Amino acid sequence: MSQVLEKIEMDIKAWRKELENSKEKNIPKKKFVLFSTPRTGSTALCNALTANGFGDVREYFNEMVLQKYIASTNSKREFSDYLNLAYVHGSNSENIFGVNILVNQFLDLLSKKVNVLKVGYERIYVLERRNKLKQAFSLMKSQKTFIFTPDILAEAVRKFGTIMVEPDEVHFTMCLKKILREENYLKKTLKGKVDKVFYFEDIILDNFESTVLDIKENLELGRKKFVQLERNIMSTKGDKEVFNKILKKLDLEDKI
Repeated sequence: MSQVLEKIEMDIKAWRKELENSKEKNIPKKKFVLFSTPRTGSTALCNALTANGFGDVREYFNEMVLQKYIASTNSKREFSDYLNLAYVHGSNSENIFGVNILVNQFLDLLSKKVNVLKVGYERIYVLERRNKLKQAFSLMKSQKTFIFTPDILAEAVRKFGTIMVEPDEVHFTMCLKKILREENYLKKTLKGKVDKVFYFEDIILDNFESTVLDIKENLELGRKKFVQLERNIMSTKGDKEVFNKILKKLDLEDKI
């Protein structure tokens, strides 16, 4: 976790330098948002979008990022100031800006009286996962290990060897309920506003290519050559065994 926070702090410093070097506020020509629940592959999709010319697409409204920004300022700043910082850094050469927002981030900002939907997005996308049981297991594992991305996993494996978790049906059930609750909230909140819904199971079939090109076309960016990223797999044989034990305890084996 400390390494994650250090990386965020370095990013904020770099973004502030970019803002200082820009002469005026940046108003994107187009903005798009990807709404997601945890463990749907949104970070990997954002990495693929970034590699393919969409600017730096990421979780700009992550609480840890916002807190580091607040800590970096000497006086109280409005949310619009942070938005401009994100726009200057994140927009691509065509002035297109994209952001990934997890439901909990959206709700946290609402509690602070900030509705990011009012920012105005030309395109709203949603990323889901059809297999909610596997999604819940992935969320449980990430919460127990604090391993959320392949790079952190690779470093952990180098240091500690194979990463395993115990079969915890209570924690698993809590994660499943959280996912279903947040997904239901999204559907109600974004009813009639969503341009496209993408599914984890579909986007990994060709390592994000069809989805990235689909979004390019939807944003009218043109179908340029796709830049392929290295495929990263976070699940292990051990995960499957633990997952199956949980399903057996909950009598859900026939639901997979």
